Amino acid sequence: MTYKNKEAVIRWRENNKEKYSQIRKECSKRYYQKNKELLNEKRNEWGRNRTERIKELEEENKKLKENIAWYEKEEDRLREENKKLKDRIDELEKCNLNLQERLDRKEEVNKKLREELSKKNMETWFDEKAENIYKSQKENILMGEI
Repeated sequence: MTYKNKEAVIRWRENNKEKYSQIRKECSKRYYQKNKELLNEKRNEWGRNRTERIKELEEENKKLKENIAWYEKEEDRLREENKKLKDRIDELEKCNLNLQERLDRKEEVNKKLREELSKKNMETWFDEKAENIYKSQKENILMGEI
């Protein structure tokens, strides 16, 4: 705005004070109304965003609860399976103990049988030796008679 125009504007304001104040009021009202509308729009947008975010969080929370429930069920299933496996291990340990006892008894019986067999073998050996000695003596006697 040039200097002359500025002076003209100032003179016009002074000559038309009422009209100037009315224009200012209208501009202020429009400015205020526009700002109010923008603020309301922003509030609505924030409200929508907040509502959408709440819905998203509720959905996420629901999924997390479902996951937690699934993990708890899985944990219970694994505990039950673990318990069954421990019971089976105990059962197998008892069975192993029984088998070990039977094996020990069989080893004792085998040891006794070996000892008896050894004694019988010794007796048989001695019997065979005695018989051989007897035969050789008998042969010697018979040879001596002839």
